[in-house]
Amino acid sequence: MKVIIVGAGPAGATAAFFLARSGVDVLLVDQATFPRYKTCGDGLGSMGMNMLEKMGLIEWITSNEFNEITHVLTSSPNGNFIRTRPDPNVSIHNHVVPRVELDAKLVETAVRAGARLRQGTRITGIERLGADRVRLMTKTAQGAETLQAPLVIAADGGQASFTRRLGLASRAPEHVAMRAYYDGDVGDPRQIELHWDKSILPGYGWVFPLGGGRANVGVGLHAADVRRLRLNLRNVLATFVEKNPHAQARLKHATRVGAPQGHPIRTDAQSTSPYLDNVMIVGEAAGLVNPLTGEGIGPAMISGEIAAHYALCALESGDFSSNGLSAYGRAIRRRFIPRHYLARFACSLMSQAWLVNRAVWLGKIALKVSARSG
Repeated sequence: MKVIIVGAGPAGATAAFFLARSGVDVLLVDQATFPRYKTCGDGLGSMGMNMLEKMGLIEWITSNEFNEITHVLTSSPNGNFIRTRPDPNVSIHNHVVPRVELDAKLVETAVRAGARLRQGTRITGIERLGADRVRLMTKTAQGAETLQAPLVIAADGGQASFTRRLGLASRAPEHVAMRAYYDGDVGDPRQIELHWDKSILPGYGWVFPLGGGRANVGVGLHAADVRRLRLNLRNVLATFVEKNPHAQARLKHATRVGAPQGHPIRTDAQSTSPYLDNVMIVGEAAGLVNPLTGEGIGPAMISGEIAAHYALCALESGDFSSNGLSAYGRAIRRRFIPRHYLARFACSLMSQAWLVNRAVWLGKIALKVSARSG
C-alpha cells in the first residue's frame, strides 16, 4: 500500500477519499467499528458544507432530516441577546448532523472511492525502516500484525495518542467541552443558540437542535480555567441548562437522554508540527479546531484535502522526508494560523463580560439599522 491513514474521522476519511479518487492505494485504519458515536457539538459550518459539496454529499445532507440552520441567537452575560436573520444570498445553510451518521457516511464515501478500511485496529507502535518505508504495529481482536507504507497520515483526533507518541503534539488540549442530548420539544429547529453566560465565562454554552425533537446541548471552557477553578463540567452544564433563561425556556419541555459526555478540544495549531519524516498530521490532532467557535469538522476536512494533495506530490517525487513534506506544513499554516491568531485574540476579549455585553449590544443596533435600510 502507498498511504496508511490512522483515524477514520472527518479528516482521515476526507484524505482517504481524495487519495483513492486519484487512484492511490490507501488504507484507512481506525480502532472503532463504524457506525460509532463521537462526542461533539455536531455542528457543520460553511467550511464543512463546502467540503461535503466537493465530495458529492450535499444531496445526502439536504434529502435527509438533518437540521438546516438559518438563525443564530446569541446572548451576553447581562441577558441581552441578538437573533440573526437568514441570509437570502446563501443557497445552502449550515446544518447540525450527528457525528455517528456524518462519520459513517464519510467513511462509506471514501471506501466507495476505492479506499480500503480496517476497523477495530489499534496502532501500538511505529518504526521508520528507511527513507521510503514506515512500519506500524497494530493490535486487533485476532492478534498483532504489522502494516507498511512509505507515508502515514495521522488523523487521530483530540486524544491524539498516535500523534503524541510521535512527539508532534506536546501540549495538553487547551479547551474542554461537555455535551448532552435532549429529547422532546426543543423549540425552533432552525435556530442554534450561543450563550456567553456569566456562570460559564470565559467559556460559553450552546443549544444545537438536531431535528426530530432532539438537541445537542453543551458548554465549552478553557482547560486551564477548569483546573484553576476546580470546576466539575457536569455541574457547569447542569447550571447552564437550569439557570440560563434562554436554555431554560428552550429545554423546559425536553428530557436529557443518557449521561453527559466530555471531550478535549485541540486548538494548538501554532505549536503543533504537522509533519515529520514519512508522516503528516491532519485535523484535530494538528490542533486545527477554531479556538473561538470550537468548529473542528470543517477544518479537519479541509486539512484532509490538503494532505491528500501533498501526499500525491510526495508519491510522485518519491521524497517522504521532513524536508519534502514541509510544503504541506507551510500550506496548513497559511490556511489556518492567521485565523487562529485572530480567534485567540477574540477569545481573550470574549472572556471579559463587559466586552461581550457591549459586542451584543452593538450587534443588536447594527441589526436594527440593517432592517430599516433593507
